[in-house]
Amino acid sequence: MDDRDEIRRRIDIVDLVSTRVQLKRTGKNYSGLCPFHDDKSPSFSVSPAAGRYKCWSCGESGDVFTWVMKTEGLEFREALKQLADKAGVTLTTTFSDSKVDRSVRERQIAAMTSAQVFFRSEFASAPFPQSYCAGRDLTKEDIDFWELGYAPPAGEALATALQKAGHNLGECKDLFLVDGDQGRGYWDKFKSRLMFPIRDEKGDLVAFGGRILGDGKPKYINSSDTPLYSKSKLLYGLNKARDSMLKSRHAVLTEGYLDVIACHKAGVKEAVASLGTSLTDEQARILKRYVDKVTILYDADEAGKKAARRAVEVLHAAGLRSRIALLPQGEDPDTLLRSKGPAAVRAAVDASEDPV
Repeated sequence: MDDRDEIRRRIDIVDLVSTRVQLKRTGKNYSGLCPFHDDKSPSFSVSPAAGRYKCWSCGESGDVFTWVMKTEGLEFREALKQLADKAGVTLTTTFSDSKVDRSVRERQIAAMTSAQVFFRSEFASAPFPQSYCAGRDLTKEDIDFWELGYAPPAGEALATALQKAGHNLGECKDLFLVDGDQGRGYWDKFKSRLMFPIRDEKGDLVAFGGRILGDGKPKYINSSDTPLYSKSKLLYGLNKARDSMLKSRHAVLTEGYLDVIACHKAGVKEAVASLGTSLTDEQARILKRYVDKVTILYDADEAGKKAARRAVEVLHAAGLRSRIALLPQGEDPDTLLRSKGPAAVRAAVDASEDPV
């Protein structure tokens, strides 16, 4: 018996599925509404004897590993590790969790978390970013849900806070939080900016994006690639959107942080963004784990149209169907929400067209 068989033996598939689906016993099996499509009558069946599930309507089927992969958007290796931990099975094959060992990663995540606590605290005591957010129709609930913060203008405020919290500033430099060195001292990477925390699909805080408040260039400063973060392999908002994406098998792809937030405010909960870069092959493969179809909701300007054409090609190569939502000239999801309301954003997505 190998590791997989031992995990299947120890994990009760009914208990596992029941965390997401309300099951009712029907003879030897259990039935419920399928989580993989808009099921109107129970067509989803779980067999504890076989250790498998199957939907007789949409055809989705599998075992405990398939279930975790499909519902949480994980690769097999990640699902195997998660279920092994749950089952108390020590894997005989070693799998690498990331570019760095666990103790280093935990230390880096702790530094990122300290930075986020600092940015949130600064926002709470600074009228300027609060006024800016109010002008963008961002409520307190929006700000809390998306964990927005503020980097103050003082050049060494974050560096001082991180040092007081016991973090190594050299490591913090590697995380794109500070710059400098021991000889010259360290100073903050982000100053006078509204801060957007960027979390990976598991919810770990791995990067930040900072938007300038008022005039100035560049409008955005985003974390460069770090030991925790590769911008070509992550989608902003995925940790918030993935449950809706898994249920609808549909994603809405936007260009930026505020566009994602606007879509979610408008009820389009499947919205994510490609973090200021053209959609990459890696990002398309991530989407493929969760969805079958992607609606591209980019800006209506020429740059947005060009990026949309490129995204169609990348999505097609990944085996995903795509549609393009046509926004009014000069609008993006954020401005459309503020000028026309939530219904206009939903209508733009619903009226999307085939790229051809």
